Amino acid sequence: MKYLMAASLCVFFMIIGIRPSYLMTFGTLKFEPETVMECQTARLIYTPNQDSKERNWVRENLDTARAELIYDHKEIQYNDAAKYFESKQGDNFILFISEINSTDSGGYFVYNGSSYTDRSRLTVIGNSSEGGCIEKCGDLWVTKSNITDGDPVAFQFFVASGKNVTWEKKLVSSFNQLVDRKYEIAETEEERIYTLDISKTELSDRGEYRVNCGNTVSNSVYLNIVLPEPVFSNVESKFYCKPEGCILASLNESVMVECSVKGARKPVEVIMSKNDLMLTNAIHTHKDQFNMTYTYVNYSFVPTRSDIDTIFKCMVKSQGLSEFSSTSVMAYVSGM
Repeated sequence: MKYLMAASLCVFFMIIGIRPSYLMTFGTLKFEPETVMECQTARLIYTPNQDSKERNWVRENLDTARAELIYDHKEIQYNDAAKYFESKQGDNFILFISEINSTDSGGYFVYNGSSYTDRSRLTVIGNSSEGGCIEKCGDLWVTKSNITDGDPVAFQFFVASGKNVTWEKKLVSSFNQLVDRKYEIAETEEERIYTLDISKTELSDRGEYRVNCGNTVSNSVYLNIVLPEPVFSNVESKFYCKPEGCILASLNESVMVECSVKGARKPVEVIMSKNDLMLTNAIHTHKDQFNMTYTYVNYSFVPTRSDIDTIFKCMVKSQGLSEFSSTSVMAYVSGM
């Protein structure tokens, strides 16, 4: 069945005389990541934009344009279950390709009987020994490696069959099991895919994570938590302002300058400055809205003739961290 379908695909390409990347598409396809080391697991993510009841996953040799059916979601018995595993996650379908080797390099697309997705390319970097892949626990990914404080994050682990899974985080110099209730851990689909979710990250979540299977461990991934960017209110886009806009003010008339930070937790310090001089009389307030913490800094600005080209800056700092985030805005004073 597999080879008949592969042959029919090749004949179809020969008849129409074009590659699948130029045909009508019915969804997007991408590898995450696009470059994979030998013996690791690749994730091919398909996002349909129409009916996805029929899904034939195809690998194409980019030199010869020959296509080979590698996974048919209807004819499960003909698939290589040890090599390929399909999972539906939200609106996406993900094909896991395990124990990657050099022959897995090439272009991939999904075919539904009449249309094709965009093509996605996989590059394999070889570094395995001649003895083949060593036994491992599985492969671990994180949705984003840089997360703003307060945003959610998800880890996904594709486990080798028959393994017991323990999630761990590195503390100082050794890994320790995660036991905090804030971590939402779940297993799905024949105990092959495990997830760890943090619905609301904080700075203490920064660090290195891995999965322990008893006698082997997974690769580790590093999660970096960054401070949120402050935002100035009442910024206008005018032709006489810089591209990022400015705060409009009039000579000798009071205008409120406000910056806010969403998601920052205490102990976070928000500082407003005017022409690099800290405004000690700025007013700080905190509010909880929609499960998020907002910090506001307000300053009543009454411009004088010396305030031409005034620059306001808002900076977010956190105790124990050397880095900070900041943003600046110019005040345009009319009536000078």
